[in-house]
Amino acid sequence: MYEKPSSADIARLMVALVLALVAVGSFTYLVVRFGPNPMARRGQVSIFELVGIPTPIPSATPTRAEVAGARAESSTRFKITPVSADSLKQAKRTVDLARIDDQMLVRYNGVVYAPQVGTTMQPVKVTDEERFPWKPVIPAPVNVGGIDEIYSYYASPDMNNLTIVMRWGSNQIDGDTRYAVYVYNEFGGSDKVRLVHTFVERDGQPTVPLAFGMSPSGRYIALSLFSCDDCIGEIPETLIVDSKEGGTRRIGQISLLEWLTGNQFQYKVYQAAECPDTTQATKCAVDPEYLPFKLDQIR
Repeated sequence: MYEKPSSADIARLMVALVLALVAVGSFTYLVVRFGPNPMARRGQVSIFELVGIPTPIPSATPTRAEVAGARAESSTRFKITPVSADSLKQAKRTVDLARIDDQMLVRYNGVVYAPQVGTTMQPVKVTDEERFPWKPVIPAPVNVGGIDEIYSYYASPDMNNLTIVMRWGSNQIDGDTRYAVYVYNEFGGSDKVRLVHTFVERDGQPTVPLAFGMSPSGRYIALSLFSCDDCIGEIPETLIVDSKEGGTRRIGQISLLEWLTGNQFQYKVYQAAECPDTTQATKCAVDPEYLPFKLDQIR
């Protein structure tokens, strides 16, 4: 015979239901807040991680945003120059590579570097480094005036595809500082090392390249172009380059880049909006989560 539940039973049931809902909500929050990074799973690269600026504000509405990047969507073509074995044999100084403990390390002028994290490269100490099979990959010029260093070094997760940016100081002719961008593909055959382009630094212009990313195949690279060598805090312009054929796509200032198949990629244009009253800045970045992707390709 059915017995009507007492008031105490109903109260206990309600408490149990509330606790269950709280537990489910907490679990959901933990998955969303601390779960696997979907950006990493999809091969996305965030410009905010590169330049190290604070987390974008999610509350800014794109309708009030300013779209940055007046030079977006322009194209040009670079002349790709394979690095020959003869040039490496004749070079008095070279940039060398060695795979050590699942890392592809690069050595130049007696200093060894691991791939950069964000914009930072730190020298690493290698015990008995000469016992490792260092191989020359980039010939260095003979008479370098002033600056003579590796400026940027990016490696794919499997360490098979690398982008190396060399910075060579002013010479006696024109006083310019040059940034030579090289690509290394472990399985690239006879053209595994290629000079992609040499940028000449011009104050106030986006001419200082920092390696930003590479497609899974290693063929397409992303460069962040800054207006000076210590302007790391600024939002750079982004240049996508076909390191085999020389095609490029300049897409302006972006907040997110994702590689697709073939020569296709998609990105989100960097947008700024007025900051909340709690901040001191005049403009804040709009969280890319609230912005649409834009599909593009190198033609």
